[in-house]
Formats: sequence, structure tokens, C-alpha cells
Amino acid sequence: MLKNLWALLLVVPILLITFSCAKPERSAPETGRENENVLRIDSQAPFGSLDPVKGGESASSCIFPLLYSYLFVPDEDGQLEQDLAIRWDYDAAGFAWTIHLRDDALFHDGRPVSARDVEYSLQYGLQSMRPNLFGLIDRITVLTHTSLLIRLKRDDPNFPIKIWDMEIVPHLGGNTPGFPEHPIGSGPFRFNDREGAKEVGLTAYDSYYGGRPFLDGVVFIYEPDGEKTWARLLTGKTDIGIWLSSKDYQMLKQYHDRFYFAETVSEYYTILLLSVTDPLFADPNVRLALAYAVDKELIVDKVLHGAAKVAIGPAGVEPPYHNPELKPVPYNPRRALELLRKAGWAQSSDDQFLYRDGKGFELTILISDKHQIDRLIAEYLQLFLNEVGIRAHLQSLSQDELFQRYAYSNQFQAVLTQFLASSRSPELMESVWTATNGRKAGAGMFDHPEVTVLLREAAQAEDSVRRTKLYQEADALIASLQPGIFLLHGIRIDAMSKRFRLLHRFSFDHSGTYRLRHASLMPR
Repeated sequence: MLKNLWALLLVVPILLITFSCAKPERSAPETGRENENVLRIDSQAPFGSLDPVKGGESASSCIFPLLYSYLFVPDEDGQLEQDLAIRWDYDAAGFAWTIHLRDDALFHDGRPVSARDVEYSLQYGLQSMRPNLFGLIDRITVLTHTSLLIRLKRDDPNFPIKIWDMEIVPHLGGNTPGFPEHPIGSGPFRFNDREGAKEVGLTAYDSYYGGRPFLDGVVFIYEPDGEKTWARLLTGKTDIGIWLSSKDYQMLKQYHDRFYFAETVSEYYTILLLSVTDPLFADPNVRLALAYAVDKELIVDKVLHGAAKVAIGPAGVEPPYHNPELKPVPYNPRRALELLRKAGWAQSSDDQFLYRDGKGFELTILISDKHQIDRLIAEYLQLFLNEVGIRAHLQSLSQDELFQRYAYSNQFQAVLTQFLASSRSPELMESVWTATNGRKAGAGMFDHPEVTVLLREAAQAEDSVRRTKLYQEADALIASLQPGIFLLHGIRIDAMSKRFRLLHRFSFDHSGTYRLRHASLMPR
């Protein structure tokens, strides 16, 4: 659901809440709402700024595809289709993309969308959120009111797919006082009102270049209690529920006549990040031992009820940058103890805990204070580490403090967090796992010279085959160094009421939310 903590490459906590496993009663939609032409969407996270650069770390990002426009958007097969851009041409010899815009797009205040707005939006967004990707751009030149040229520093025929989800805002919009509170986009819906972090209302934009939406409006509602969202879906008080638990999904199968369902493997992976600057974890074999000690399949089964895939490395589990030869570290506590003994740790006959030089192996795991699933995962980690003689304590922090402890910092021993996999934009790996732009690595100041060389060479490689191979090598090398225990990719299970008709398969990822602009009320 949350598309981008690209700015800081920080992590978005898993927005999963456990649900009751009791079988629900069949409920009819709430009287009067079945004909309401307003789509209601429940979010399990609060809403922040509606400036795309500042709001990506909150649930606001699920609002953006309906409020703003894009240059192009992937269709259901992943191929880019037109939005603001009607044509984009690539000069491979000059590393230059020429983008031609439609001439009938208007912002919500009536101003025409121009190439100058696109230039500003790309610079504003990429500099703030994806500095490594911005570094690939040599320059952006406005050619005419409806065309611009993006010259790259090296060949990249996949550049458009890397920037498609950059929202287009008015020139200087993001830097204008009041813009985050009263945002102006050019999407099918315009901002109407909001109630702090709890609710945001959009209304249909009559002058939308794609034609006025069939829906009169969309209301986003913060509902942190997953059980309440489930009840609200059944009674018709809301129309979309996201991140439903797999237990509920099994029960929901009886409601396929009333709901669309979607399952999506998250691009974010959960990791127990370890501080490589802490003496406890300076030895990569110790870090590998901890990975052997954890039964990741059991966590997927018991905590997420099968609604997850075991994580492997920083490039995720999808091609092209995931190394196909890379496999998850298997659960093998005996191997874990062998590695720990080689590192000088020995189990005491008195309490079976590990000691070295008279000091016990003891660590603190930092977790978010807001997310029940994070705590459940951390409690399983405690049990697994305890089995090999390691004492692990849990400490809950606010998301802001959690981030300050590990992002470009080493004020932690271990932290349970999530990173965005690099399946689409491998440049992300460099910012997370190397020191860039004068800053230490985003992942707890991790540092390894071979990783740095590989990622720098990959970023500069002009041949796409060589570049992919280098990123795959980096994926395998980082995974082998075990800067943390790669745990899982959650599987999102979303549901939408069939009181609306869809022209496309239902999904609530960024491109799927974009396609909700075509939804219409079913005739009664």
C-alpha cells in the first residue's frame, strides 16, 4: 500500500493486523449505502502530507494515483500506456528520451499542464526521493510547451518504467506554502476536505482530460482495527479493505459473489537488520549463524498464516536483478551453533546460554510500537535465538525514533524493519547498502568495499546485460554477508465491494489504484 519511502530509503512497517478467526455472520450492506456513488476505502495507517515528496511514508501514497497524474502507467501486463504523455521516443546513441505531452490536461485550479511542470516534478521528486536515480540524468530540457528531453548519462532503455510513479504537480507546487494541505493535481479527482490524519475526501474533477469519472467521489478513512474494517466491508460501510489477514481470506471465499479479491507479493522485505559496527556482529559468520538459527518458514506459517514468501536478498524475489542462484538460508540450529563456537562462543552447562570471555551473548531488538505483526515476528525471533543460547530483548519505539536509530546511523544492535526490494530500480541498492552523497549507508551504516565496487560499476555500466549481471552479483554478495536476517515478503490480500463495476482486474497496488478511476456504480 505504501509506495515510497524512496526519499530516505527507509522502511515502511508491515501494515498487517491480526483478525479474529471466528466465522463471521453474513451481513447485508447498510441500508441506503448500496446506491451511494462514493467509493470508501479503509486504511490501516494514518494519512500524512498530501505533497507526494513528503507523504510517501504515510498512507497518503494510496491517495496519490487518484489525485495526481503520471506521464505513463503500467497496464496489467506491465507495459506502459499513455497518461499525460502521448508518445516517448528513445535515442539510444545519445541516451536521450523525448517525451510528448497531451495538450488538453488541466490542473485542478484550471491551469494547463506543461512540460515545465513535468520538468519541475521530476527534479523535485527524484532529487528528494530517489537521488541515485536522479544522478543518472545529465539534464532535462524543455523543448516546447508540450515536449521535453531527458538526456541520461548512460544507456537505459528501461528509464520510463523507473519514473512512471512520479506524480506531476504544478511548477513549484510542492514548495508553495499551503500546497500539502490543499494539493493541486491533474488527476480524475480533486481535493475536497480532510479531517486531520483520519479522513481525506476527494470529489470528481469535471474537467479531467480523460472525462469526468463515473464516481462522484472517493473517501479514504483511517481505521487501524482490522476486525472493524472486516465488519465494515460486510455491512457496506466501506468498499475497499486492504491487507486482510489470510485467516479472514479463507472465510472471505464464501463472499466471492460480493467482493473482488487481489493477492500481491509485497516489494518490501522484512529484515532483522544487524549493526555491523557493533562488536557482536562484526564477524559475518556470526551474522550467518543467526540466519541459520531462525525458522523463517515457521514465521510465515504461524504469524502470517502462509500469506508471505521467504525473503532471500536485497533485490527481492523477482527478476531481473534477483540472482537466480541465490537461495534462502535454511533453518539449521546445529549449523548456527557450529559457527558461533568457531567465533569463540560456548554454551554454559548451567543455563545453556552462550558466553565468550565471561560475557553473555545478549542483544536488543528494536521494533515499531504501532504494529502487532512486528511484535509477533520479534517474539518468534526471541524464541529461535534463545534456542541457540542468545538472549534477545525487545524495545518498542515510535517510527520516527526507530528510523533515526538505524537510517544512516548505527545507534542500534538489531532492528526489525522493511526495505524496498530493487526489482524495478536497482539503483536503490546503492543508497541502502553503500555510502553515497557523503552519507553512510542507509541500512545501519553497512559498509563493504566489494559491494561498493560492484554497485558503482553496475550504476556506470552502459551495457544492460553487464549491468544486470553486476546487480545480480551484488545481490548474492550482500546476501552472503548477512547484514541482517532476510525474513519475508508479505502477501497483500485486498478486497473490494462488487457494488462497483471494474473494467480491469482489481488490485490495490499503485497502478491498480490508478485504474479505479474507471470504476462505476453497478446498476440496481
